[in-house]
Amino acid sequence: LRLAYGEWAGFAFTWTNFFVLKTGSQAIILFVGSSYILGGSGAKKDPGWMGTLLAVCSVWLLTAINCFGLRAGARIQNALTALKGILLAMVFLMGVVHYLNAPSHSPASDNLGLDSSHHHHHDSGRVAAESSVVNFMLGMVACLWAFDGWADVAFLGEELMAPEKALPIVVMASIFVVAGLFILVNISYMLVLTRGEIEDSDELALDFAKRIGGTSMGSIVAFGIGISALGSANGSILTGGRMFFAAARDGRFPKILNKLSRVQRAPYTALIAQGVVSTILLCLPNANFKTLLHYFAPASWLFYAATGSSVIALRYRYPDVPRPFLCPLYPFPPFLVLTIGICLVVSCIASSPLYSTAALAFVAISYPVYWFKFRNNNQREIAHHAVANDAS
Repeated sequence: LRLAYGEWAGFAFTWTNFFVLKTGSQAIILFVGSSYILGGSGAKKDPGWMGTLLAVCSVWLLTAINCFGLRAGARIQNALTALKGILLAMVFLMGVVHYLNAPSHSPASDNLGLDSSHHHHHDSGRVAAESSVVNFMLGMVACLWAFDGWADVAFLGEELMAPEKALPIVVMASIFVVAGLFILVNISYMLVLTRGEIEDSDELALDFAKRIGGTSMGSIVAFGIGISALGSANGSILTGGRMFFAAARDGRFPKILNKLSRVQRAPYTALIAQGVVSTILLCLPNANFKTLLHYFAPASWLFYAATGSSVIALRYRYPDVPRPFLCPLYPFPPFLVLTIGICLVVSCIASSPLYSTAALAFVAISYPVYWFKFRNNNQREIAHHAVANDAS
């Protein structure tokens, strides 16, 4: 973004990550995790202040762990990722076993079309009424957010050996693994729950587990999902702290965020500041999964659209620069990302103008903040590099 559209675009991305994207994503993940844990423990369906308290405690637990250094955060991340994979595999196997032992007519007959003798059209009118373009795009916002973690992979490129080779392999392998697990788990849900139960459920995995093994199985799966959410949030906290530290170190963010602990060499001030913003988002009135998602999504897809267009801009501005990362079928992929991103932003604004406007306001505010506070820093840095190049 900085190369394609200038220094302000790079600053706007970091600024929005600090106030919306990174911190908003962490708040969403931990709110979901706390809701499952409380739901599995028999608490009321709406977690209320208990869910907020648990999510806030999780923010500071993970922040404290990452303040002990990269190794501590990475070890927690590896352990929680392994647990997440085991949990997903367990959910799929439970669904298959339940289906094999179920009566001849099960929910799978309707959901997956396994029984051609049953055709149900009683919901056709309602489905037709709800199948507007806006509702479809809103559904895509939630679905695509589940895959948002790939954006974090790029932050690790600086620490990879031969990133031009390793990064595409990591991304492509993870796409197939995550998409495969996603499909298998959803098939498992459809083997066990009816279509109406799936549509009406706010905690699908919890309802799935209770159907198979009662309250005790529901508690086990809910706890596993809560731990899985910790893993996802930990990855975001780990990479986010380093993003804000690097920006502060280069003079593109407040200097107070470029502090490293003496022993662990962890960016503790950036991590603490990130935790404060996440806590504020969780404690806002009416903060829940839906409102936080509508706060996060429009700004997220605005920058995805800008990133897609930046591929085209960079091809035009720097046609002869070596490109270690290929873009097959160019220019179709960047145009597709740009189009989808614009549609999703418009859909978010149409459905939730208050939260969407609040998020986009942070993007807009970044321009005057950059102009009056950080523009001179970047000009001095450019001049410094120019002098250094002349001297060499």
